[in-house]
Amino acid sequence: MWIDRLSKASGALAAALIVPAIAISTYEVIARYGFSQPTNWVHPLTTSLCALTFVLAGPYVLQRQEFIRVTFVYDRFGPKIRRVIDLFSATLLILWGLVLTYAAWLQAAASIFRFRGGRWRPETLGSAWDVPLPALVRGVLFLACALLLLQAVVNFLRAARRLEAVHGD
Repeated sequence: MWIDRLSKASGALAAALIVPAIAISTYEVIARYGFSQPTNWVHPLTTSLCALTFVLAGPYVLQRQEFIRVTFVYDRFGPKIRRVIDLFSATLLILWGLVLTYAAWLQAAASIFRFRGGRWRPETLGSAWDVPLPALVRGVLFLACALLLLQAVVNFLRAARRLEAVHGD
């Protein structure tokens, strides 16, 4: 399914973002402690890359069903009860995803669609480079939350089909 493919791609992007975060953090340590020349751009960029990594990994983890689960309770039940639990947890995840996606939209819209002096100016770091990093991060946060919500709906439908198959036997 295309949602699954998007979630897997989201996970691959999350994994790829770790590499530049580590590289620029290493650069900062060398510049600061090796040459006494600290930077002022590494911390916000690394924080943004790591934030994107975490949020982009969410749909991937959900798609693979590898999220944290209280297995000492879950494993005590038989397959039928587990399917009911899966359906219930998918329902809660959809509700949470709706609220999270809405909140992310409010943040992204406020950061991206800013008009000052009659022109569009997304939120920036206010540094010399004037990079719209906050707007970018909040926009990707919204997209990742929306993907997480869609993946939760897919998981719900799959859990409902499994439950229907058990009750049909």
